[in-house]
Amino acid sequence: MAAAEGPIVVRYNDHLAKLAVSEYHALLDALQELPRFEADSAVRFFARHLGSVVTSPA
Repeated sequence: MAAAEGPIVVRYNDHLAKLAVSEYHALLDALQELPRFEADSAVRFFARHLGSVVTSPA
């Protein structure tokens, strides 16, 4: 049974990854619109469990 579920899990995780990438692009675009961020600013992303934090250089 577990072997049969493998391809389903792979497809599901691939789908989630594609959604996450587009969401991260949208987040970065929105951050660059803020006065605190410059267009070429480095942005660090830290994710842990179900929460995440975006920081800018001080």
